[in-house]
Amino acid sequence: MARLVLKRKAEILGEYMLKRKDKIFVGRKKSNDIVINDKIVSEFHCSIVLNSGKYYVKDQNTLTGTKINGTTISEQEFFPGDQIGI
Repeated sequence: MARLVLKRKAEILGEYMLKRKDKIFVGRKKSNDIVINDKIVSEFHCSIVLNSGKYYVKDQNTLTGTKINGTTISEQEFFPGDQIGI
């Protein structure tokens, strides 16, 4: 099972197992599956989508954007070791 590690610089803030769910929502609002309580994070910042056994991250049209390994994306597949920036 895939896992998502939430970090700020070198500090680990949380670890989440990505359940076999079609879509996982990430953002500041409490109704998200993964809640990040930081003003720079949008209420509904991004989603993690499982499609045909592959994981994708999709930005939810945020002002600050979502990045994979430093590159701003709208939607992109990600792999073990990739860093998702929000």
